[in-house]
Amino acid sequence: MFLSYLLFVFVFMTVGMFLFLILFWSIENLYSSFKEHFFPTPQLPYEIMEQIYHEANEVVWNMHRVGDGPDFGEYIGFVSYLHEKKYDEYFKG
Repeated sequence: MFLSYLLFVFVFMTVGMFLFLILFWSIENLYSSFKEHFFPTPQLPYEIMEQIYHEANEVVWNMHRVGDGPDFGEYIGFVSYLHEKKYDEYFKG
């Protein structure tokens, strides 16, 4: 009898926590969706993004003139770094 009670409590608490996690996740997702709809995140202009891609391509290819070609991960990392730098310059001062 006691074992079935413990099993019931365990299942009840597990299902309840799972439902609460789904509820809180959906509330958070809904909040971020409304926030993005009413206060969109500013985006860099197309010309600046093209400049970032071109500059990252030049830097990564110049780093690997000898030997194997560049790794795509290096390119993505450098694009991310340049994007953050240009974003801060363009929007934060």
